[in-house]
Amino acid sequence: MNNRRFYPYFKDCVGAIDGTHVPANVPVEIQGKFRGRKEGTTQNVLAAITFDLKFIYVLAGWEGSAHDSRVLGDALSRPNGLKIPEEMNTAKNEKCKGKHFTWSKPMSHMLLEILVEEALKGNKPSSTFKAESFAKVATEISQKFNVQCEPKHVDNHLKTVKKEWGIITQLKNKSGFGWDDCLKMITVSKDVYDEEVKAHPNHDKYLNKKLDMYEAMTIVVGKDMATGNYAKSYADINLEENIEVQSISNENEGEYEETSKGKETSSSNTQKRQHKKRYRTYEDDSVEKLSKKIGDVAFAIQSLSKNQLDVNELYTEVMKVEGFEEIALGDAFDHLVQNEMLAKAFMAKNANLRKIWVHNFVNQHCYRPDC
Repeated sequence: MNNRRFYPYFKDCVGAIDGTHVPANVPVEIQGKFRGRKEGTTQNVLAAITFDLKFIYVLAGWEGSAHDSRVLGDALSRPNGLKIPEEMNTAKNEKCKGKHFTWSKPMSHMLLEILVEEALKGNKPSSTFKAESFAKVATEISQKFNVQCEPKHVDNHLKTVKKEWGIITQLKNKSGFGWDDCLKMITVSKDVYDEEVKAHPNHDKYLNKKLDMYEAMTIVVGKDMATGNYAKSYADINLEENIEVQSISNENEGEYEETSKGKETSSSNTQKRQHKKRYRTYEDDSVEKLSKKIGDVAFAIQSLSKNQLDVNELYTEVMKVEGFEEIALGDAFDHLVQNEMLAKAFMAKNANLRKIWVHNFVNQHCYRPDC
């Protein structure tokens, strides 16, 4: 910022932010979510630093298939997330007001139906579709509805569908929310409904109503979709030990400054040599600080990895519960895998409490042939 050459380009900048993919070892059942554009399974880690190379925020744990913009959105929306200085956030860039493509309900249904066919044909090799799939949707919608639909319109609307699916998934996993697999409907009591709609008015359309095209959405955006359930930042992890280390480091910096001031009475030649020495020491100190911060990131990632659920062990314990049919236990296992917190709570219970939990689960779900 003090460089005349680069200052015009970095004027008003307060720091730098970027994402990086870190290799992640995850169970086979969820590896699809962690496969993105990088080789192998990774987690998408977001980090923000100041211009003096100090990390001010790190969010680790997002699945590798998640886009950087989605991780950034999560970081900004968290209670203790990334904070943008108020003066930088007062003025927002005005977006160009052009003609936007309007999607009707029949158009959205047609989009999902075509993309289901494309997925079954193998045109969805990873977490997204091939370009020709978007072109096919755009062509057929343009012909049937007599509109000018382009592949970019399809891509943008698919992002909206993914966002809706993310909301549905979060609601299904919330405490107090039930799921009717026969009707494909999220069920809630009146009190829970009123509380949720008061906090999120737009969630009204997802509660106590049959979800249109739910099974199609499962194929198009549901499978292997990043959810961010594993993402954690400094605020979510106990880093008291690291804070103590940083305090000690700050004290050492104070001692260093006092020592440097005491040497100002030396001769001019000695001052030049000491100046060079202090400059090298400053560089070494900056590298040391950067190393410590990288260690903090590694600590956060390590803490996250240690807290992962052992799916194989969960399956063994669920199938041990006596008095229930194998298909019911299998459904209970699938439900627990989709909700990691419930699964961990189940593993912490004794045999009797586990049996009670399975009994309640079976009573809340139907197993009739027409379901």
